[in-house]
Amino acid sequence: MNSSELSLNNYTIPQISFELSSDARARAGSLGNSRAEDLIPIDRPLSSFSSSLSSLASQSQSHSSSSSSSQRQRYLVVDSAEALQKLGTGGSGAGGSGMGADAWDRVVCVMTTGQTWQFRPYKWAEPRALFHHVKGIYVSWANDPPNTKIKDWNVTELKIDPHRRHVDKSVVAHFWKILDDWMLANKPWLMRS
Repeated sequence: MNSSELSLNNYTIPQISFELSSDARARAGSLGNSRAEDLIPIDRPLSSFSSSLSSLASQSQSHSSSSSSSQRQRYLVVDSAEALQKLGTGGSGAGGSGMGADAWDRVVCVMTTGQTWQFRPYKWAEPRALFHHVKGIYVSWANDPPNTKIKDWNVTELKIDPHRRHVDKSVVAHFWKILDDWMLANKPWLMRS
């Protein structure tokens, strides 16, 4: 662990850096994405994964390669089901939406607002079916009452304390740990070795 990382229960938290929205839009435009808000890349260093996670993921790969701290796992934060089309299609999706199964097979997490209308354009429009195929996350304030709509949806609730914002980083680390564990169990072929 170097000086730019923190540790939380044996889970390394890399330092992050802020990027101005104008710089992010310019970078996205240079990569061919005219609407930077649609697709936001996140490149996480593999060193933030636990060693057991990396070794198990490499066993699920059809080829083996050595893992190093310079390797990164890329995630694309996609703003909408329509933006998912930018990632490619391999046929028609459910409901004639035109989204291919291959793009939906690469979706690993959906952040929900707790509203069912949010899922109408998705391949799985019913929340129980959706959260059987992807990891569901619901973010709320620590002092908010429980959202009864999500109790049967198989989602993980992450609580943000509005009066202790200095612990947000541990919530973020917890999010990545949850997602790593879910991907390893459900979509290990998407993990880099």
